[in-house]
Amino acid sequence: MVALCAPAAARQPRATPLPPLSFTCPMDPDIVEDRAGVCPRCRMTLVPVRLDTAYSCPLHPTIIETRSGECRVCRRPLVAVTVSLFWTCAGHPDVHELSPGSCADGRARTAVRERRAHGDHNPRHGGQFFMASDNWHHLEGTYPRAGVFRLFVYDDFTRPLPLRGISARIISTADGSDATPSARAPDASIALTPAANGRYLEARVPLKLPAPIAAAVRFSPSGTEHRFDFSFQAYTREPAAGAAAARASVTSAEPAMTAGAPKTIAALVDTLRASDRQLHALLQQGSLAELYLPALAAKDAALALDASAPPLPSDRRAITASALKRLVLAAWSIDRYGDLGDRPRLDVACREFSSSVKILTEIYERQ
Repeated sequence: MVALCAPAAARQPRATPLPPLSFTCPMDPDIVEDRAGVCPRCRMTLVPVRLDTAYSCPLHPTIIETRSGECRVCRRPLVAVTVSLFWTCAGHPDVHELSPGSCADGRARTAVRERRAHGDHNPRHGGQFFMASDNWHHLEGTYPRAGVFRLFVYDDFTRPLPLRGISARIISTADGSDATPSARAPDASIALTPAANGRYLEARVPLKLPAPIAAAVRFSPSGTEHRFDFSFQAYTREPAAGAAAARASVTSAEPAMTAGAPKTIAALVDTLRASDRQLHALLQQGSLAELYLPALAAKDAALALDASAPPLPSDRRAITASALKRLVLAAWSIDRYGDLGDRPRLDVACREFSSSVKILTEIYERQ
């Protein structure tokens, strides 16, 4: 009996690991650190949070799924978003725990994935997406056809904002100068005007592909101008609704890998390496707003490795845990600084990311 039971016990699946604890500012949610402390911006005490990847509909943000797929309302492909993962009890919304467990009535706590400010930086119209340095306004620039540039404005939850009081102009870059927007002569710029439908600002520009466009945007009449540099290698296209039937909502209580994601250790290691290569290729191209894609794919693969691989020897367990946490934090930093276009901080985060990938792949290849 013992001989029969022991192998069965060894085959029991390991529990899915929780995303590691991070620390964020209650007032500045774009601030995410790997240890407790105070916010470097407002000096408030940082609070613990579990950041996770979920999938949401660009048009119906209340839909949040644990796996990729299509929106059950409009069939658009779901996009990856950053959420706060916590557990609560039915009828007791004041319960907000960072780990699963039991409620007072003995029933299991329910996992909740809540959208976060700055957690959804996916373009809505197939364009290029940036966050302003005021940490609230977000922009999407599109180039749907030759000579037409459009600018969409959002808040920190990627909700469209009214255009009242917002002004923008395209800065002439023919001289290759990096002068600040305010230093340029008015006749060297092209004003963007609100479209008839009120959804975006638009300007006519005499540019063929590839089309580099620098826009200076003022979010209030007396505000400072913010510069954003767009580079269009192809015309942008509005996302089309999916053709497949809508699927049922996923109600798993624990974080899950994306549907169709690799499951074997070798495949997950390959995903880590491929994501690292893709990250640096995008960095070299200057596609900063797209860096989050390979970064978050690697983060999911690393967490899956930790969940599915056989237990590691004690001498490698601490090293792996440290590398995993560093990779997860680096992925969130890449997502954040890529949207800001902050190249110096991206370089640091990408080095940390690659170092962690190297450690994890070397350790798991020996398994």
